Amino acid sequence: LNRLVARAHSFVYVSPPRYPLRDAIRFYAAGFPRAVARTARFHLAALALFMLAGVFAHFAAHHEPLAAYALSMPGDIRLPGSTAEQLETVLESGRDASEAYKTAFTAVLFTHNTRVGFLAFAAGILAGVPTAFLLVFNGAMIGAFTAMHHQRGVVADMWAWLLPHGVPEIGAIVICGGAGLMLGMALLRPGNRSRGQSLVEAGREALRLLMGVIPMFLIAAFIEGFVRQSELGTGARLTFAALAAVVMLAYFSMGAYLERLARRAAPRVTPDEDLEAIREGSSL
Repeated sequence: LNRLVARAHSFVYVSPPRYPLRDAIRFYAAGFPRAVARTARFHLAALALFMLAGVFAHFAAHHEPLAAYALSMPGDIRLPGSTAEQLETVLESGRDASEAYKTAFTAVLFTHNTRVGFLAFAAGILAGVPTAFLLVFNGAMIGAFTAMHHQRGVVADMWAWLLPHGVPEIGAIVICGGAGLMLGMALLRPGNRSRGQSLVEAGREALRLLMGVIPMFLIAAFIEGFVRQSELGTGARLTFAALAAVVMLAYFSMGAYLERLARRAAPRVTPDEDLEAIREGSSL
């Protein structure tokens, strides 16, 4: 009994031991996809903004060259007047680069994409308006990019170039955008709480989302640096992209399932217990 009490003392009166590696594994295995499931409506809204802007820009750039110029990626040499041969040359560039160059390129891509994602999140504090603009702007650039290639008949090669890294990268940007929209909604519609309390609670959930997307940006940068600039054929690239999409869908579907199970297992709170908890300053 003495030994049992001594062992229990550290858990009752001293902070329990922490295992960072185990906590990280648990977070990425279940915590992150569950957080995405809890905030799914914001990510769906972010995805809708991105996709609608992309579809609109695709058709606008297809029918109006000036729109294609306006929506093209800054500094991109692929412009509406480019020939099919020029577009294909750019798509095939970098395949013979050294491993050192690809590694450095991967690091640059990871830094840039992470900055874009974090900016989409942080801008949500301004009522979500800049976040929505960033989602629309990035979706429009992708739409104009695809339109230029479709006009010249460079379709399969373009999608095989874009999708392998685009699946995790766009997914991560959409999640960051959803986190930003969640902050904006917490500011605009705090409910029964003060705006400060609403932002604090939304910020905690948003930080979980940000921690979760970092590996997604890293994976996307690695694919863009090594897989995209490899000798893989069009079919193999499209298969790779399809597998990546299936894995992501299964991963987040698992999170939704686990979150549903957790809600069912949570104890129901009666109105009297809820009122008593509010009086005691507890948050159920």
